[in-house]
Amino acid sequence: MKRFYQFTAISFSLLLSCNLFSQENSPENDWSRLSNDEYTIQYPLDWELNESGLMGTTFIFLSPVEGESDQFRENVNMVVQDLNGEKVTMDQFVEVTTKQLQNMINDVNIQYSERVEKNGGEFHRMIYTGTQGIYNLKLEQYYFLKNGKFYVLTLTTEIVTFKKFREIGEKILDSFQLK
Repeated sequence: MKRFYQFTAISFSLLLSCNLFSQENSPENDWSRLSNDEYTIQYPLDWELNESGLMGTTFIFLSPVEGESDQFRENVNMVVQDLNGEKVTMDQFVEVTTKQLQNMINDVNIQYSERVEKNGGEFHRMIYTGTQGIYNLKLEQYYFLKNGKFYVLTLTTEIVTFKKFREIGEKILDSFQLK
């Protein structure tokens, strides 16, 4: 359980691999698909894919730069926690994560935290705001649990751009499918 706590602190680095990824175009909607043995997810062709492992992420999809004054790139990223046999429930994960947010983000305000059933599956969705450095952020996260692993998907925007990026961000988040 100690390792679990340590991971969640690292996994929620806000500014921001698995087995042999394949990347292919999704002709039905002009998006790209990132897929491996565990999951598949789609993202817009004009977003940049980063699989460098930055900040412990499996991948980051970065929005296009919107001009010279654009200092923050909205993004969707994923962190995977392999529990290596530890028994941690979704409720425990959400509880620990919520407590850690209080310590990691200034002025955190959890606006939404609820279990969601969709397409025959279940995940936890959380939306919150807070300050990190010079940025006033709004984040939307989806937590999935399968085969002893937590998959944490995060849409990160500035508060002032959340409405603009929410629809596209949620399309990316909603395209995530575990195999």
